[in-house]
Amino acid sequence: MIRVSVRFASAAVLISLCLIGFEVATRAQKPTTASAPSLVPLPAEIQCLLKGVSSSMTADANDNVHYSGGSVESLACRISGGGPKGIPLASNAISEDGTLATRDFGPVKITISQLNSAQVQFSISPAMIQPLKEFLGGSGGPIEVPPADFNAPSAPTPAPTAAPMFPKPDPANFTATSPTTEVVNAFLNASWGYDENRVWQVEGILKTPVDGVSKVIAYVGDKTGKTKPIGMQFYVMADQKHIIASDEVLSFGERPFDDNRAELQKRADGPYRGSASKEFELVEFADFQCPHCKEAQPNMEKLAVDFPNARLVFQNFPLPQHPAAAGAAAYGVCVNKLGGSAAFFKYASAVFEGQDGLSTPDGETLTLNSAVTTAGLDPAKVEACAKTPEVEAQVKASAQLAKDVNVNQTPALMVNGRQIPANAPYETLKQIILYQEKLDGIKQ
Repeated sequence: MIRVSVRFASAAVLISLCLIGFEVATRAQKPTTASAPSLVPLPAEIQCLLKGVSSSMTADANDNVHYSGGSVESLACRISGGGPKGIPLASNAISEDGTLATRDFGPVKITISQLNSAQVQFSISPAMIQPLKEFLGGSGGPIEVPPADFNAPSAPTPAPTAAPMFPKPDPANFTATSPTTEVVNAFLNASWGYDENRVWQVEGILKTPVDGVSKVIAYVGDKTGKTKPIGMQFYVMADQKHIIASDEVLSFGERPFDDNRAELQKRADGPYRGSASKEFELVEFADFQCPHCKEAQPNMEKLAVDFPNARLVFQNFPLPQHPAAAGAAAYGVCVNKLGGSAAFFKYASAVFEGQDGLSTPDGETLTLNSAVTTAGLDPAKVEACAKTPEVEAQVKASAQLAKDVNVNQTPALMVNGRQIPANAPYETLKQIILYQEKLDGIKQ
């Protein structure tokens, strides 16, 4: 989806998703007058990444933009040829002069110079450069950041008292012929327009050294003044249908969800509730052993009531870390095959209710057989069905569909092709669904 958080195709409070956080990939740059005299820019072979930036920005007389106050979720760096490593922070707070305190390497000054390249400069004490190199020299793994708490308050930073004032766009920053500002705004409107308080401004659409690939720079804020403006960037691919934002490839365009919508209409063949029509389709991808999928079920029940015109489809997406998930999915396929959708949803409700029983082989058998009985079917017949190659292939096909529409976590809900965490706060979930319904011209 873009921690303040905002993500494409998801709500400000969601940010699981999955989607893009305000992460700014960084490279070392030449020193600027904004850096403190005792600090020097990182050498070119060290690149760093900020995640979850919540900060105001101020512009100097040269239109260079600097962080000022606020907080970050994490800082990670890597040295050429190595993997990224998290840098332990003494505090997540960004000082008013743009300094972040690390635990082992002293203060790190953060500035955003050269707005036309939207690059961040990091400066540290010269004495800390070699220790940092040694720290980064080993092989690093993925940058691990705890998932955002849907109900957690925003970082305790002073909020502005008025709508954000974005820097005036410089025509010199619009060097690419595509996409146009109109297309970018249509994309952002499709992604974020459900939130009437969110405002943004496209600051630049730049050519890159790669033919056909453009870099988009924008600022986003809250017109109520509750959150501070944040800068972001993403790269539009040559096909004009995808972007790279942080480390994710996402759909792009004036109607970015249409391709996934068409794919789901064609291939989502799981049990369903509600309308037989696929015009307004909500597809849930879930894993029976995933605790967050269990948490999402009250949301799904409410959606079935609040959106009677929708087709609510259940698709299996058993994750490899859950040993009982594939078996529970196979049983579910057979329950649907032998008893229909009504029997399946009774089965699914019982499995989620008894989810703790899936943790042992004996408990798995008892839990699944009990759920089958609740659905009104014969456990022996369902067990025999679940062992067939045909059913195994169906479960794998459903998981492949999830991957093909860029679902990489559970629970996920695809609303006419638009991905949302299914366990998001219900009112936020409903708000986004109503907005997507409006975008697609569907009558309630």
